[in-house]
Amino acid sequence: MKFRILLLFCLLSSSLCPAKERQLIFRSFNADNGLAHNTVLAVIQDRTGFMWFGTKDGLNRYDGSEIRTVAVTDAIPGNNYISALCEDNKGCIWIGTDSGVCLYDPETERANRFLLKADDGSRITENIPQIVLAPDSTVWIAAGSQGFFRYDSGAKTLTRIHSDKTGRRTYSARNICFTAQNAICITLDDGNIYLSEDNLASVTPLFPEGGGTEAFRNRYTNRLVSGAFNKMYACTSLGLFEINLAAKRFRKIDLPHSNNYVRDLLILKNDEFWVATESALEILDGNLREAASLYGDHRNPYALQTNSLYCLYKDKEDNVWIGTYFAGVAYTWDESITSIRRYYANSEGCDMGYYIREIVPDEDGNLWIGTESQGLTRLDQRLDNIVQIPIDENGNSCNIHGLCCDGDFVWVGTYEQTRSLVRIHRRTLASKSYPSAGKEIYTICRTSGGELWIGTTSGLKRYDRATDRFVGDSAIRSHVYHIREDSSGNIWAATYSDGLYKYDAMKDAWRHYLYAERDTASLAANKVLSVFEDSRNRIWLTTEGGGLCRYDSEADSFVRYKNRLPFDTCYRIEEDAQGVFWITSNKGLIRFDAEALSYYVFTTDDGLLNNQFNYSSLCKTEDGRIYAGSSDGFISFDPAKLKPYNGRFPIVLTDFMPYNKSIGAGSDSLQAPKSITHLDRIDLAPDENSFSVRVAAISYRSPNAAHMRYKLEGFDSEWHRVSNNTISYSNLPFRSYRLVVEGLDSKGAPNGIARSLEIRIRPPFYLSGIAYACYAALALTTVVLLYRLANRRTLRKRETEIEKIERSKERELYVAKFDFFTNIAHEIRTPLSLIRGPLENIVAKTGDSPDRELHEELRTMQSNTDRLTTLINQLLDFRKAEQQGFRLHPVECDVREAVENVCLRFVTMARQKHIDFAFELPAEKLQAAADKEALTKIVSNLLSNALKYAQSYARLKMTVENDPARFRVAVVNDGPVVPEGMREKIFQPFVQYRDGKHVIAGTGIGLTLARSLAELHGGTLIMDPSTEINRFVLTVPVVHQSAGVRTEEPEIAPGELRENTTAPQDDASKKPALLIVEDDPEMQAFIVRHMAPAYRTVTADNGRMALERLAKNEPFDLILSDVMMPEMDGFEVCRRVKADLQYSHIPVLLLTAKTDVASKVEGLGTGADIYVEKPFSLEYLRASISALLSNRELVRRHFLESPFAKSETLTYSKADENFMCKLDQYIMQHLEQAELSVKEMAEEMCMSSSNLFRKLKAITGKSPNEYLRIKRLKKAAELLQQNEYGVTEISLLVGFSSSTYFSSCFKKQFGITPTDFREGEGKG
Repeated sequence: MKFRILLLFCLLSSSLCPAKERQLIFRSFNADNGLAHNTVLAVIQDRTGFMWFGTKDGLNRYDGSEIRTVAVTDAIPGNNYISALCEDNKGCIWIGTDSGVCLYDPETERANRFLLKADDGSRITENIPQIVLAPDSTVWIAAGSQGFFRYDSGAKTLTRIHSDKTGRRTYSARNICFTAQNAICITLDDGNIYLSEDNLASVTPLFPEGGGTEAFRNRYTNRLVSGAFNKMYACTSLGLFEINLAAKRFRKIDLPHSNNYVRDLLILKNDEFWVATESALEILDGNLREAASLYGDHRNPYALQTNSLYCLYKDKEDNVWIGTYFAGVAYTWDESITSIRRYYANSEGCDMGYYIREIVPDEDGNLWIGTESQGLTRLDQRLDNIVQIPIDENGNSCNIHGLCCDGDFVWVGTYEQTRSLVRIHRRTLASKSYPSAGKEIYTICRTSGGELWIGTTSGLKRYDRATDRFVGDSAIRSHVYHIREDSSGNIWAATYSDGLYKYDAMKDAWRHYLYAERDTASLAANKVLSVFEDSRNRIWLTTEGGGLCRYDSEADSFVRYKNRLPFDTCYRIEEDAQGVFWITSNKGLIRFDAEALSYYVFTTDDGLLNNQFNYSSLCKTEDGRIYAGSSDGFISFDPAKLKPYNGRFPIVLTDFMPYNKSIGAGSDSLQAPKSITHLDRIDLAPDENSFSVRVAAISYRSPNAAHMRYKLEGFDSEWHRVSNNTISYSNLPFRSYRLVVEGLDSKGAPNGIARSLEIRIRPPFYLSGIAYACYAALALTTVVLLYRLANRRTLRKRETEIEKIERSKERELYVAKFDFFTNIAHEIRTPLSLIRGPLENIVAKTGDSPDRELHEELRTMQSNTDRLTTLINQLLDFRKAEQQGFRLHPVECDVREAVENVCLRFVTMARQKHIDFAFELPAEKLQAAADKEALTKIVSNLLSNALKYAQSYARLKMTVENDPARFRVAVVNDGPVVPEGMREKIFQPFVQYRDGKHVIAGTGIGLTLARSLAELHGGTLIMDPSTEINRFVLTVPVVHQSAGVRTEEPEIAPGELRENTTAPQDDASKKPALLIVEDDPEMQAFIVRHMAPAYRTVTADNGRMALERLAKNEPFDLILSDVMMPEMDGFEVCRRVKADLQYSHIPVLLLTAKTDVASKVEGLGTGADIYVEKPFSLEYLRASISALLSNRELVRRHFLESPFAKSETLTYSKADENFMCKLDQYIMQHLEQAELSVKEMAEEMCMSSSNLFRKLKAITGKSPNEYLRIKRLKKAAELLQQNEYGVTEISLLVGFSSSTYFSSCFKKQFGITPTDFREGEGKG
């Protein structure tokens, strides 16, 4: 009983859901969308296509994608109340405010106050209710109490009309209208309507006094609208009136659903009248009878949002704009009246629920609609009403996913847990639940044979009519989303994640299809949403992620259409009578022509309720009408009448933004007096080569369908789609371009509408034409200057080269001099040594001779030999100073004493030359760090020079200064005064001053050397600028050595040694062998003669012959070699000897005339043991050889007698050290072998037994067997010291087979028995 009452209530409530005969879609724009204010008082469209909205708080411009606010307060400060708008014949926008008129120039994008004075000297300052453009292109302004103003744009004159020509009738301007005959209609405060044919010079009342004037008295006329057939319509505060101008009659139009407060009237082409009132939008037919009344409904986003309407306007696309008082501006188009029918989910009095899931027709023409929020409803198409159908007795709403009509029954699949599948009788609405169907029913299918299949989240089930139960099919266990039977009787099952299943009725078998990433002929995606068979029996599949695909039965494969559609997700398909597919998606309704492969997407711009359709809510009825459900209700349409909107939209450039910063016309950077909208060419500054251009294809009905592409000619090679109405480029090169924007139709092809803009990016000044001209002039000037400069440079270069050649020749001559003198000096050293050596012997032998004259002669010879040596050394020192090879060796010494010693040496010379020589020195000692030898050379050269040129006297004075600490030596003589121009030159090499009278011998290098040595000490040597006498001044800083630096030591006299040496024995058989390598025969003979008594000598004329001697395995104890020799010098001989293992133990003594430090370092670096300079002292040479050999003998003796001395102490070269290390290592590894032989040792060392014998004999003084025995005994001493083994055990460990023999050898070698040695070590 309860269920029947509920059913009766639902049937009665269907009368509350009447379908409206007239449906309009409104799109609203308010402050949230960019409007300056929600009260819109005026609407117009300019010639470009922009919509203009006058609000209470400013002016807005709309281009279909963006609402922009235009500043009016700059024109009339503090006034943004826009009451009227009008476009004149030049495209300027007249703006009426409550404080006058502004004029907006679209080319400059600026609004300026209209300040032109009228013919009577007045300006417009009052509230402006209306501005209209007359047929003669003059602008008429209604200015309230100021009357009317008429502006002639041709003559640029403003005429004020505040009364008729008689002056008896004053005009209070509120409304003005022009009739079809160009007559003017106005309303005045007396309630009458007046007509004028002479521009208000005179007016005629439309209704005589006492007649119709009472009808309009005390009524506010908001608008006068001219109509056809001499009709005029008055919109007043008490209704709408139709006025017959010819008959001068009027009648009130009945508006039964409004409050009669009429704001505006709009007459459409189809003779419809749209009336804006304070309570509704009334639509009247041609007979002025009500056709529809539309009310505001803020719950429906596609309806009017308020009832208070203010103004109406029809644009160029015949779309209607409605300005409202509270909800901004609304926009609608009339073409949707017969194309799309909308069924709102929340219609007043009938809530059928959101989220339409399934729509299926029955045999009676009803539509059963399943929702996911409000259960089941039924639409009776004949009565056009909707009834809610209860699923259970409690009337609970269910989440319905599956619907299917089966004769008199409707099967309803839900997502509920208790009544998941319900069968309802279509007429009685009796219901029955089927628990055997399981839970979560997603789809229901009835085959042509009457079988019933259901798909659930857990698989597929089939209805057994005999048992009235559902039986599971084990073929599919996954989530089944849709089931479809094709014309061949095959069953197709689409699953949500497991691909597609096909039941082959002929084979009684299932076939499974899956997506394969690399197989383009496989299924488009594994998420299959629906299966559809078209009129040509082709199977189509919609997927989520893979778009649309078609099954090819012949190849048993799939053809993908993913790239042919705009979206990857498609829900359901229906086919119309023309074979065109209609596909629902999550982004709109797709019209797809599978043959032409073209599509069009219908969206809310085309009248859809919502772009988001639901998965399964699509069906086609028998009359061909298609129904589609979304999240806000459902729609129906006739496919033959729903056509793609392919309007040709004008393309407009709306903004230009360098670096994304919007700038207007007249900007200094833009260099354009006009707005970008009206420009065909634009010049940009060099720093504006990155910019954006906003572009709009002006379409207000379908702004999303207005597609464009662009190309920048001169930069782009292909076209690009316009995205977000913005075109951007950055860092463009400096040149001219042409930006082309083309409109596209629904197929993506150009529609013939295009807009172009020439863009020139000026180069920076340094790349401009003037700059290039300057560059050319500069380049030409530079070329000329460079040519002249090159000529001068060539001349200078030639002169410089000549100078270089001359200097080079001088330098070569200079170097040749030095090389000659140096070589001569080196050559002199050898004969000088041959003179000095014998001379020393003669002096030594005649030391006791009583012949005094002989002694005097020998001393003279020895003195001059020393003097010659000094001169040679001086020349070589100068050479080293020239090559920066001279190094000082400062020691802490008494500088005063050094200077005094030099002075004393020159006393005799001065006496011989009869020169008065005196020197003055400090009384106390002066300790300082100085190179004593260098200092001696400096002072010697100064005194020698002074005595050489002095005529009667020479003086030396040494003084000490404390701040800074330094000493000064001044040398004066009274010789010819050196001219001022020569005083610096005399310090140059080989320069001497000769006055022509005195010819004095000299080399010209003494002063040069002295200055070089002074500068090395950090001092100076100059000649006093005085022109009276010759005065040389030496200044040297006093520097003290730090701790740890050597001090002056007494020199070692020739033949003296610091250590006691033992001369070799005279026995010829035991004489050490010397290999003397000398290329000079006399020097060779001299050395042999003096060394033969003590040594066995062998000679070689050069290095190569010396190596040949060594190669004959002749034993030598020492090699004495000259350095400078032909074929192979001494350095190379030393290097090869030390590198060869057979000779590396032989000490080498280098004897040479090369006295510089670099040569000494090089000689010692090659492995030389001693470096002796020529000329040498014979005694010193003997002592050096004796000391070298004696020291080596002492080292050998220490090694033999000390138990713990290492063999490394015997080596003096790296080769010997490696040799001994390797030999000792081998001996230690085989120490226990008593039978270890010399042959085995020689093989290990990779040499013959004889070579091993000679090598060890030379290094250790012992034979290999003796050395082996010594190593055994030294190892035994180590073991005895450790005290871990007995004597017998140790003897065996070190290779002695007899302990007695071991003890005997140990005592003989170390002078102590093994036992006593152990006890002695233990006590220690």
